[in-house]
Amino acid sequence: MRADTSKDFAAAILALTNDQAKRIALGQTALRSASQHFSAQTAFSPLIEYLRQEAAR
Repeated sequence: MRADTSKDFAAAILALTNDQAKRIALGQTALRSASQHFSAQTAFSPLIEYLRQEAAR
C-alpha cells in the first residue's frame, strides 16, 4: 500500500476496512517480510559467524 498524500492515505485505509481479503493478504505479506528481515537468525548470523571465526584462530 502506498499513498503520496494524506488524502490518498485516508482513502487507502478506508478501502482496507471494506476489503477483508486485502487486509489479510497485506498482513500476511507484512508478517513474511518482518520474519525474513528481523528474525533472530537474520539479526545474529553475522555475529555468530564472526565469533566462530575468532574461536577458530
